[in-house]
Amino acid sequence: MNETLKYWRLSDDPFFIAKAPWFFPGKPQNQLTATLTSKVGDLNRCVIVESQRLCGMTTLFTQLRQSRGFGPIAVQTLYSTAHGRSDLRSTLMQFEISLEKPTIVELQRWIQASSQTGIHTVWIADGVDESTIVMLNQLLPCEGLTAVVGVNSKDLSRVRHAMNSRKEVLTLRSFDIEDTTAFIQRSLERVGGSNQIVSREAIDRIHKRSEGRVGWVASITTEALNHAAIELRNQVTASVVDRIADESFRDVIPMARCA
Repeated sequence: MNETLKYWRLSDDPFFIAKAPWFFPGKPQNQLTATLTSKVGDLNRCVIVESQRLCGMTTLFTQLRQSRGFGPIAVQTLYSTAHGRSDLRSTLMQFEISLEKPTIVELQRWIQASSQTGIHTVWIADGVDESTIVMLNQLLPCEGLTAVVGVNSKDLSRVRHAMNSRKEVLTLRSFDIEDTTAFIQRSLERVGGSNQIVSREAIDRIHKRSEGRVGWVASITTEALNHAAIELRNQVTASVVDRIADESFRDVIPMARCA
C-alpha cells in the first residue's frame, strides 16, 4: 500500500486511517442520529437498530459513544460489543464503580442516582450476545436508562424475541450514489489527493458493485487504487473497478458478480 500512496501522492491510507480516524456522516447516518436523539430525548427504554453488514454501524456507534448529549439530554454512555466482555463487573468498571460483589441492583441504583442529577444513561450495544441480552432485560425496567441495540439484519428476529421487544426498529441504510461519491472524494481529499483520481464512471461502478455499503465501498476503492497504480494509470476507471470486483470480490460481495 505504501507504493500506492506514493504513486497517488497521498499522505495516508484514505479509508483505513489508524492515526487519524474520521467519521463520514452520510444521509443514513444523519437521519438515524436525528431519530435516535429524539428517542433518547423522549426517554425510550429500548431502541433496536438493524443494518446489513458493513453499512457503517460500528463507526456510527463509536461516534455516538463519544457524545455527551443527545439533544438537550445530558448522557453518560456504556458501550459493548458482541465480541467483547459484557459481564456485570466489566460494565461497572466503565462507570469506574468498584464493588466486591457487583450486582444488577447496584447498577440499577447507580443509573437511578445519575438520573436524579439530570444525567441519562445510554447503553450502546454494537451487537449482543446472550449475556448482554440477559443484563439488558434485567436493567430495562430501570428509569434513567435507554438501550440502543445494534443488530445485523439476519439476527433481528432472534434478538427481538430474546428481548421481548415490540418496539419500533430503526434501520441504518446503505449509501445512495451521492453519499458514495462524497465519501470517496472526501476520503481522498483529506489525505491530499485529488477528487479526480477516481472517475465518475468508476464511482458509479463502485457504488453498484458494493451495494452502497460503506465497508465494501472502501475495500473496492482501495483495491482499484492499487491496481491502477501498478498499471501506471492516471485515473481509476470503470474497467479497473469491474476487473478487480470480478477477480477479488465475486465470492464476498453478491453484487460484485454483476457486470
